[in-house]
Amino acid sequence: MDKKCDLTDFDCGMIVGTKWSGLSVSEAADLLGFSRTTVSAVYRECGKTPPLKQTRNQNKELDEEALMFKQKLDKEQQMLEEMKNKSAQKRPLAGGGVKKSGRK
Repeated sequence: MDKKCDLTDFDCGMIVGTKWSGLSVSEAADLLGFSRTTVSAVYRECGKTPPLKQTRNQNKELDEEALMFKQKLDKEQQMLEEMKNKSAQKRPLAGGGVKKSGRK
């Protein structure tokens, strides 16, 4: 059973499982008793790994705790914006700059 075409679906599944578990081609070949060429061919053909990250366009459902936290962050952001606007309207408290003593 050195050729990929001679493999059963079960054998291909075992090889793909070794890929998903993180084994290298050599480790999978030693473990399952197939040649490295066969294992690498199955890795290429059948062993498309599932994406590690979820797609961004999925609608994720938030639980109550997450919704409350998000609302709290929104309120804090609004308060911060209001405080920025108020502070921009007022004059600075101190005259600023370095005081000079008069001596040269």
